[in-house]
Amino acid sequence: MIDGLRDAGICILTRGAIEDYYPAGAENGQKPQRALLAIELVKSKDDLAKISAPLAENRICELSEIFTEIFRPPVASKGEAVSE
Repeated sequence: MIDGLRDAGICILTRGAIEDYYPAGAENGQKPQRALLAIELVKSKDDLAKISAPLAENRICELSEIFTEIFRPPVASKGEAVSE
């Protein structure tokens, strides 16, 4: 079901809120401060993989899959122009 939604461009976080993926060190404080701490702590794909497991064997981590979908270039249907 998650894969079907993602294929349709609907990205669901399996753990719930994005805050549920924050790394150790970003657990305390108000929401904006925690987000800023998470940005400082997650600098690479390796860091991302440490806080987000793959949904199945032989797949990249969940957050990488979501980011790939979010930043995927739009695909035009036959006869349609792509606008960004």
